[in-house]
Amino acid sequence: MTGYPDSTALEVRYLLGELSEEEERNFESRYFANDQLFEELQIAESEVIDAYVSDRLPAQARKHLEQRLAKSPRLRERVAFARTFAGAIPDVRLDQLPVGPAELPSPNVNPPVIPSPVPTLPSWKGLFKGLFELQPALTIALTACVVLILLGGAAVIVQSVRLRRESQRLVAERAAIEREREELNRIAAEQNTRIAGRTSELEAQQRRNAEESARIEELRQSEKQKEGSNQQKSPTPTMATLVLYAGSLRSGGGPEEVKIPPGARELPLKLVLEAADYQSYNVVIKDAQKNEILGKTGLRLRAGKTLFLKVPTTKLTPGNYYVDVSGVASSGPEHVRSFQFRVISD
Repeated sequence: MTGYPDSTALEVRYLLGELSEEEERNFESRYFANDQLFEELQIAESEVIDAYVSDRLPAQARKHLEQRLAKSPRLRERVAFARTFAGAIPDVRLDQLPVGPAELPSPNVNPPVIPSPVPTLPSWKGLFKGLFELQPALTIALTACVVLILLGGAAVIVQSVRLRRESQRLVAERAAIEREREELNRIAAEQNTRIAGRTSELEAQQRRNAEESARIEELRQSEKQKEGSNQQKSPTPTMATLVLYAGSLRSGGGPEEVKIPPGARELPLKLVLEAADYQSYNVVIKDAQKNEILGKTGLRLRAGKTLFLKVPTTKLTPGNYYVDVSGVASSGPEHVRSFQFRVISD
């Protein structure tokens, strides 16, 4: 890529924020897990920052890096340090250094005085000693460079450790977010399953309710039809119970009369006795010609001293009837009481 520092295109694109989200995630998982690749990424970052400070980045790359700088305080600190380091080194011209033959001392006729021996410095120290004495500004600049290099190395180490910690934190946060996303997806799937199950239950309940409503409606219609058919039929006549008391006659001196309505099937008959001397009784009903039309045996008293029986209306025609009641004793039936009633026509 033209204008980029000497580094791989993938590392530079990552530092400039030109990778997609998927590419950036794959890059971080690969580079942050490998120490050698991480060091190469640090070198590429230094080259990009140096190219930015010295105005060697292309316009598009410079724009991308400035967008990253707006979001990263760490990158802004590194750019500020690079600018400080670049501005602290002055341009030293070598032609300003004095060159030429050294002045020789004038000859002296007097014999030289031999001074006492002075300790000599090594040649390299002497060289730098002369250089420092000739150019004090160069001495200050070199000293500043050494200090800046030491400070810069320490800052780079600190920044590398901080960057690695930040990268590890980002990887951990990304893994936590991924786990949280998977948990949310699992919970959502379970909720969808429960909702689907409840929806099925509600639909089944609605179907059952509809079927029950339809069945109730059918029963209601059937009841209506039955009521209509019953209303169309002639009502079954009812008949009051005929009660006969011992020795009782009507005010006119005749037996009790009863009228059997058309359609009646049975005549309810109650016989009230004077005493309850037997555990069971036999009843025989005869017509006016003393012909037996009905016989009941083993009847027991009800409500004190009352015998109850039903006489089929098919055996009753208009006329007088006699009722003989006998109690069942150990020696045989014993006559108790006789009753009379009359069936009259319309």
